[in-house]
Amino acid sequence: MSEENTDLTELHDQWNLLGRYYVPGCGSIEVDGEDLQYEVHEFDLGNGSVYHFNSNVDAGQAERLIHEGRHRGVKPVQRGKETSDEFIFPTKKRIVTEVTPNFDEENDLTVIVCPGWGETTAQFEHDFLLVELKEAQRAGYSNPRIIGINAVGRGSDEYVKNSDRCVSVGMLDEIDDVEFLTRLLDARGHIGEKVVIVGHSMGYLSAMGVADSLSAINNVREESDEVRRNVQSIVALMPATDQPRGLWRPRFVWTVRKQVIPAVSQVAKGTGSLALPYAEHERIMFSGEIEKNAGKNHWLRGNPDSARRFLGATFNVKRQFNVDEILEGTRFHVFGGHKDNLIPRGMVLNAADYLDSAARTVGGSLEFGMDFAHSIPLQLSEAQDRELSGVFCKAFRP
Repeated sequence: MSEENTDLTELHDQWNLLGRYYVPGCGSIEVDGEDLQYEVHEFDLGNGSVYHFNSNVDAGQAERLIHEGRHRGVKPVQRGKETSDEFIFPTKKRIVTEVTPNFDEENDLTVIVCPGWGETTAQFEHDFLLVELKEAQRAGYSNPRIIGINAVGRGSDEYVKNSDRCVSVGMLDEIDDVEFLTRLLDARGHIGEKVVIVGHSMGYLSAMGVADSLSAINNVREESDEVRRNVQSIVALMPATDQPRGLWRPRFVWTVRKQVIPAVSQVAKGTGSLALPYAEHERIMFSGEIEKNAGKNHWLRGNPDSARRFLGATFNVKRQFNVDEILEGTRFHVFGGHKDNLIPRGMVLNAADYLDSAARTVGGSLEFGMDFAHSIPLQLSEAQDRELSGVFCKAFRP
């Protein structure tokens, strides 16, 4: 961990987040006067215990589902005439967070949150979590479960220590990892029948990866008696488009101008990470309006990004998902930030148009939060709370 990253390592909040990483465990927290239960899972992909399946799930079928994608945690590497498997991620650890009123009772709604690729799920706690719970209960769900997925090791201590190795992680590696974790969570009984998926920024592509995996799971279960997963809504917050060359818009290119050359250099050298210093985090993620009393708190919950992944998304030349095949009938709710200087309005409109036309949905929505920049603050203003609540009100309705 760099010296700049250690000045607040004593931060230890109610979620067992220490510095930039989670401490695995479970417990109870109080949110707006309501007692909730939480669990921070640390899955070790190098440990056979990760394949402990839920007793209600056929173990053989679960293992086939987990491994049906490209992801194995390793990538074939060519050296001369020999090909070997090399682990490409900074760590084999994967962090998943869960919060619910009661783990001992059946959850009537599963909300899966996919943060941006330079973020952890810690940036979607506090007031954001409260909005999700409040609107889920207002929609009639008494025991919702909110799952936060931290792909490729973000949120773990080893990711922070080995962040120079994350340069090897590409855009497809990120998506594969999310899909693998989705199948793993489903096999272990964490995902219920009714599902809402939330993706922020590049996490929108992760959210589509979750939907893709759940669609594949449903296809396998089509002729069985097992419960299918009903994805009723996908919430895309400040979504980065996967439109071919879609990021090549003047505002986006200008905002990340200081990161492009270092990213190219790191990919060429095969080491390093795009760790934003505080001033750049404030400029890019909060359009220079980050609150002074919570600024370090916001910044500390971010994680170094991968230069290869950043360049892969920036120079992307094809759609990553065929939305028409994944989720016909799922409602898409697209929410942009009026003050966002990273994701321009045209990019948000393109994502909304593509999702709606490709999936032929009814009941989706497109809105711009007047008080939002790119990131979601830990403490929402009254106006932000009202705007975000409106999005989830639509997403959670049956």
